[in-house]
Amino acid sequence: MRTLVGLSEPVSDNQALKLDSFAMVFNQSLREMYVSLIIKNGNQHQVENACIVTHNLNARHAKSIRVAVLGKAKSVIELNKNYLVETQDKLKSHQKYIKSLENKIKNFSKELKEAKENAANKLLIASQNKIRNNLAYAQQREAKLIEKISKHQEIVKSGNPHLCFGSQKLLKRRTTGYYKTHQAWLDEWRFQRNKEVCFVGSSDETAGNSNAQIRHIKDNKFGLKLNVNPQASTPLDKYVELVFTLNYEVEYIKKVIQNNLNGVNKSALTYRVSKIKNSKKRHNQYTIAVTFDEEKRFVKQSQDFWLGCVGVDINQDHLAICETNHQGNYVASCNEEFDVTKTSFQNINSLALAVKNLIVKAKATGKPIVMEKLDFVKKKAALKSGYNKRQNVQLSSFAYSKIKYLIQTRAADAGIELIEVNPAYTSLIGKAKYSHRLGISPHRAAAFAIARRGMGLKEKVKINLATLDLSDRNGLGDCSWAKVQKLIQQEIIRPNTRKARIKRSEKLATLNPCRSFLSKLE
Repeated sequence: MRTLVGLSEPVSDNQALKLDSFAMVFNQSLREMYVSLIIKNGNQHQVENACIVTHNLNARHAKSIRVAVLGKAKSVIELNKNYLVETQDKLKSHQKYIKSLENKIKNFSKELKEAKENAANKLLIASQNKIRNNLAYAQQREAKLIEKISKHQEIVKSGNPHLCFGSQKLLKRRTTGYYKTHQAWLDEWRFQRNKEVCFVGSSDETAGNSNAQIRHIKDNKFGLKLNVNPQASTPLDKYVELVFTLNYEVEYIKKVIQNNLNGVNKSALTYRVSKIKNSKKRHNQYTIAVTFDEEKRFVKQSQDFWLGCVGVDINQDHLAICETNHQGNYVASCNEEFDVTKTSFQNINSLALAVKNLIVKAKATGKPIVMEKLDFVKKKAALKSGYNKRQNVQLSSFAYSKIKYLIQTRAADAGIELIEVNPAYTSLIGKAKYSHRLGISPHRAAAFAIARRGMGLKEKVKINLATLDLSDRNGLGDCSWAKVQKLIQQEIIRPNTRKARIKRSEKLATLNPCRSFLSKLE
């Protein structure tokens, strides 16, 4: 499946009124069908027929509503599966944190028995009380995590998700005072609940969709004719046409349209039309997402690195790219920036541009692309504790799957070989071995490590046992990268960066001030 997103030109108030009226009927039917199908577990055929009769829709509209309902329910269940894994991992790490706090309290109790009634005693009591407060807060959070796990498990087991049309976030804002008046909240609530419609297509229908007909106008402009009033007697009342622009893969969608018209390799076309809230810049405009089945294209996996390869490390705001030669040595590196903090339409365009530049660079060199096998669930669970809210928000909003999809499809279109490798410890390898040595950023160094792993090269780690440092290339002791990571976390060894060494020395100077204070008194 491939999805292209475009932005429509402004339409007249009359046309917008027709489409908005249909959207209200569509979404009302959607909510009713959700109750009948998901909550009451009704018969699909009977529910669709009731929808047709009640709201004067045709059979294809009813099918679109059913597909939308089942799709939303399935997506919520899958999200809860991911949330369940993430929350369980958070609970494990949190329980370790609680144990460490309990051990600290025990140690403080022993020291208090040995200490005399003096300034050191008061300092120990203050530190102990602080840790007790942290422990109480941690135990409260543990109870909340356990409650979340039970909720996610219930939804996954029952297969009966609870959907809130309009979003739970907006529903909660009804009573928080976020909106100045109740009417302002109500207007926003109604807009969010009724802003989107879906037209599901089929390969056996005319042009891939009987309720929505697409045509190419010129250049990157397309026209989409929508059936918004199936009971109308005249075409003027029955249809609304949106003219929209696609900024990428225009030739591909033109080919799909032509194949459907010719009756050769016909593809089902599904359209998702969503209204943009009226503002000074936008008035009566819509985003249009076109989804269709794409031809399966396979690029021969030669595994021949006589030229080298191009490694890619995917980060929250950029793609780190590094090129190697046939021996796996460093050639060049760069960053391709993108922004995922704006609207969904702008985010997709930004990601598409970054991936396009990557493909252009790889095609110019004639080398295959090596990228990490991304697992978003594990990536989120890998966060140490989940206490860094800013990082969590960025990671949650970040479209890993979208980037992976874009790289796969664009590479296949350009005939570029794509190799996926296990990303384990590539960031650590890049930072410890190559960042300082090559004078590049840790992210580019990680891309370099990914490229070398794609070529089948192994990264040995050696530690100078005298200094417990990774800076010495001719180290004295062999070790695994998993063990190195644990030792770095425990601050037993330090990576090859001056900043890390300074940080560690500062931390050692301030480590356990209570003990240092007691030693001075002695």
